[in-house]
Amino acid sequence: MNTLEMYLLLCCLLSAPARLDDFPGEVYELGLWKPKGMKVEGLAVNASGETLYVGLREPADRARVYSVSLRRGEPEVSLLFEFDAGSVGETSYFISALTWEPMNGGLLLATSTEEERSHRFLGNRLWFVPLGGRESSATDVVLLWDRFDVGMKAEGLAVGAGKLFIVYDNDQDDTFDRGLKGESSFGLL
Repeated sequence: MNTLEMYLLLCCLLSAPARLDDFPGEVYELGLWKPKGMKVEGLAVNASGETLYVGLREPADRARVYSVSLRRGEPEVSLLFEFDAGSVGETSYFISALTWEPMNGGLLLATSTEEERSHRFLGNRLWFVPLGGRESSATDVVLLWDRFDVGMKAEGLAVGAGKLFIVYDNDQDDTFDRGLKGESSFGLL
């Protein structure tokens, strides 16, 4: 296993009661910190409960989702798909949330933008990746909604009662466009 796979395995194992010194040596060396340059921004589990999906915000050159098999035995970690989520000017979209969408058997992903210097939010995108029990590729990623809620940063997704719930979290910085400072709000589709 490489460092990324070990980190994702650690994320899974930490959800079960265990002592850190019971982990294999490579996992223990990682401690509770992620490898440099990685940020996890989304977790989802499929309807059968057998696969965990992990979305990475960084590295930010491409949007990446990994799958972790939760079946008995040693978890298997693999890159499920990656794609170019686009940009607004020179500001890239990055994964900010993902959730399992049971009606169509796939993942909904939110990608967001945030200017590095000013921390302005330039919009969000909503994507769907049909899985239906199979592996996926970048060609399967479908853009559902382009550049919505400029000035807000989509940070969470949930599906229930036939509706999509989106949570926005504007951190502690002023978003300029809407004047919200450190506030969260919810959207419902």
